[in-house]
Amino acid sequence: MSLFMTHQDVEELLHFAALSAATRLQVPYAEWESTGQLLAAVMQKDPALGTPLQAFISAYSAWFKLHERLATQSQLPTPAQQQELREAAAIRNSKRAAFIAALQRGL
Repeated sequence: MSLFMTHQDVEELLHFAALSAATRLQVPYAEWESTGQLLAAVMQKDPALGTPLQAFISAYSAWFKLHERLATQSQLPTPAQQQELREAAAIRNSKRAAFIAALQRGL
């Protein structure tokens, strides 16, 4: 099993998501803040947007950690592991969709 994303890729994607929400809420100097600081600012200003953002970040991180763990094995993933990865991807996708919907509601 190959891993096509790096930790840096994941960090940049999650930072972009947090920055998008913070920018939407006009958080001052958002472009200079860390992902954690942006998440905290979004949660404080608009929990209805911050909660789906936090859920997306958690789900995406969990999916990547699982994917990374399976990729380091010397053998192919078992059917159970493949199912676990599919489930983690489905959760990641649903949390991403919920976050995007929350962003769109704010337009």
